[in-house]
Amino acid sequence: METKVFSAFGYAIIRNDAKALEDILDDTLRHNEYTADDDFLTVWLQTSGKATHINASGEIQVRLAGDSTLSKALMPGKNRLTFDEATTTFCVSPSANPGRNPPVPPLEHFALASGASVLLSKGTRLFLADGTLRIGDNNITGPRQIAVTSGDKSVSAITPCLGLLFV
Repeated sequence: METKVFSAFGYAIIRNDAKALEDILDDTLRHNEYTADDDFLTVWLQTSGKATHINASGEIQVRLAGDSTLSKALMPGKNRLTFDEATTTFCVSPSANPGRNPPVPPLEHFALASGASVLLSKGTRLFLADGTLRIGDNNITGPRQIAVTSGDKSVSAITPCLGLLFV
């Protein structure tokens, strides 16, 4: 797995590029196994690929581009993860943000279809993980942090956009 770290509003966000059927061993996954319980704070946003999560009870959850743990909760308990195809995820985890309080900030899922528009209010803090937004006369392509500081801004998606809102 290849990783790259991005900074957004004082937090580290890690982009993970996994190959199909790759076995991962890192701070969150132990040979593609993890346990989702009350202590599991990591937020994942999947921007490409297909991944299958299989719970110890046999329940299966497939995740595709656009899914996040905020929009589609992880199955509780012990899970095994398989990358069915090359997959990119963005991850905000306690291990990537030691000493931060909270270690994972309050976040919301952001998705905007190509051609759609939305009003971002003053004070909005968006980590645009993937896609291109048009703000005024400027195109902004992710990954990039966007802070709305001078009044509400209408934004339009040039391409499908995925991200995390810091709330």
